[in-house]
Amino acid sequence: ATVSLKMAILSVQNSNLGDEDLPQTPATFLVYVLAVMAAIGGFLFGYDTGVISGAMIVIREDFALNDWEQEIVVSSTVLTAVFGCLAGGPANQIWGRRPLIIFSCILFIFGAAALAWAPDFKWLVLGRLVVGFAVGLSSQTVPMYVAEVAPPHMRGVLVRLFNLLT
Repeated sequence: ATVSLKMAILSVQNSNLGDEDLPQTPATFLVYVLAVMAAIGGFLFGYDTGVISGAMIVIREDFALNDWEQEIVVSSTVLTAVFGCLAGGPANQIWGRRPLIIFSCILFIFGAAALAWAPDFKWLVLGRLVVGFAVGLSSQTVPMYVAEVAPPHMRGVLVRLFNLLT
């Protein structure tokens, strides 16, 4: 195992697939705008999973939630994010990246509206479920889209924007 690991490291170090060999087409302003706007999906993912901890202080009191209900509200987003992620691969093949990014944005809007106007626990969970599915879908779709629109020599940097904003 040690010999094959050393060989793998040496072959990567000696490969001719470095950035200098990629076509150096200049990135247009539109590519930067698309990459940043698409990477905002990463920000929504990170923001939504992080902001709930502070918001639960107020939500717990306003909705009179017990411990179990608080756990459901917090974890429901992660649950449906898994399903959104799993659905993202086949859906990207069928409908393409741009339509799925638009669809996930629409889901974010509906989920956020359900959360903003939630009269009770059920609506709160429903909003979190919808937002979670959008999070999973966008986390599967956005990096692929950015990789497709980015010039080859800038692809890694622009795709990392998604992770940076998460």
